[in-house]
Amino acid sequence: MTQVNRRPKQREGSRNALMQIRGVLYDTGRHLGFNWRPHFDRAETRQDLITIRDDLHANTVKLCGRDLDRLTMAAEDALDLGLDVWLSPELWNHTPQRTLAYLAEAARRAEAIRTAAAATRTSAATRTEPATRTDPATRDADTLRTAAARDAQATPTAATRDADTARTTANRDADTLRTATTRDAETTPTAATRDADTLRTATTRDAETARTAANRDADTARTAATRDTDTIRAAAGGRERVVLSVATEASFFLRGILPGRTFAARTKNPAAAIRAGRHAEPLAAFLAAAAATARREFQGPISYASLPFERVDWGMFDFVGVDHYRYVTSEPHYERILERCLRHGKPLVITEFGMRAYRGAELDPDLLTTGLISWPTVALRRVPFVRPRLQRGKLARLQTGNAARLQSDEAARPQSGMADRPQSGMADRPQSGNADRPQTGEADRPQRGKAARPQAGEAALRDEALQARRIAEDLAIFERMGVAGAMVTQFDEPLFTHDADPRFDLDMSGFSLVTTPQRKKKEAFHAVAHHYAGGPGRLGVPFSQP
Repeated sequence: MTQVNRRPKQREGSRNALMQIRGVLYDTGRHLGFNWRPHFDRAETRQDLITIRDDLHANTVKLCGRDLDRLTMAAEDALDLGLDVWLSPELWNHTPQRTLAYLAEAARRAEAIRTAAAATRTSAATRTEPATRTDPATRDADTLRTAAARDAQATPTAATRDADTARTTANRDADTLRTATTRDAETTPTAATRDADTLRTATTRDAETARTAANRDADTARTAATRDTDTIRAAAGGRERVVLSVATEASFFLRGILPGRTFAARTKNPAAAIRAGRHAEPLAAFLAAAAATARREFQGPISYASLPFERVDWGMFDFVGVDHYRYVTSEPHYERILERCLRHGKPLVITEFGMRAYRGAELDPDLLTTGLISWPTVALRRVPFVRPRLQRGKLARLQTGNAARLQSDEAARPQSGMADRPQSGMADRPQSGNADRPQTGEADRPQRGKAARPQAGEAALRDEALQARRIAEDLAIFERMGVAGAMVTQFDEPLFTHDADPRFDLDMSGFSLVTTPQRKKKEAFHAVAHHYAGGPGRLGVPFSQP
């Protein structure tokens, strides 16, 4: 197998090192029950990637999704634009056998992408987009390696030449000594011959010693030069540009690790099964098979996006990867988990982290499952009269300060006379007992057969500042602890649309950095951009939007 250029191992106690991998997650169409990006447009995706490169100042994009054609197109464009790619093909909620077959095909495609990127790297200057990136450190590293190899080869040659010269001189001196001694001291030829032979033997031994030492020194110099140039190349970004992630959170997204046929069943109450260690053996077996499958088809580095509670044999992978969100459940032991992940002696990459944009999100124990979203209503968004919305009655126990207390479902409904939902003489009670059913004469009632307008919650409070602050704090933690890289979740979420009317603002319950469909950059976008560019958000300096 082709040797992979790996980064230097994480040093014990390394802190405040600049993260080499400054990434963002981009969903090309994850699929769990339904496609999270119903429409994929390559031109729009390419424009998003340009924004990621030029405005977010990221150098890496983690591409997730199920459709391999979408992943391939996005990866090719990202590489063409100068971004490194972490490819994360995800076939969720299937058996290990089917998932491994899918991974094999994904790995073959990843290898084709990696090979093509390596072959065309020098043609990047012909791009029509701006910001062509040169790599002088990589070029200098190649020059250093070539010079070191040339010098190393020259060293033993010179040593051999010097040793041969010394032997020739010694032989000549010994012959001269023998001749002179024989002529001047005929009575002692044996002693003179013995002295000359002793001199020749000693000189030959010294020459051989010199040659051995020279060879050893040359090999040491060659090894040191190779190691130093690899270090320079890694620090300069001259790494493999494509990394393959073999799976994401397999204990939850793969059948057969934890009990339950569906994701909802596996995540409803997994604590008992996790404490009992039921997931450990099937998880280890799957990851071993997944790593072997990936290695057979893909010659670049591989990783796995693990859950914090999973115990993984990281010897099979080139990067340690963990999806690690900081919120009420994980915050007490957040840094301790990072410390544990750093002990494996391989670069640690946070493969997902982020925060939702509603007040009290950091206190929500359901941050990673539902947030405020009522997922059944999102899944049925195309059914007439079904309104995707936030969960009712939940936000009151998350919002601090009691600035706004949730009213009951009935009292919180839009009342007669409101400009945005005119009634036609109807009372404010729901028709047919359905609190969500549009009432006769409503101006925004959908046409028959059309999807109803997505609806958010009645008392949800948008808090972009919270999202930005928490992400900036996370990045500061990663830098301080010596993490090699991080992928912020996520660039956009097509299903979580933004609306000025908070009742219809699903975006606040998303992790996205830009809104849909407006593509407005949220406060969190600016916080990440400042940090990735080395701005005032770095290393814990409070971030303030310009």
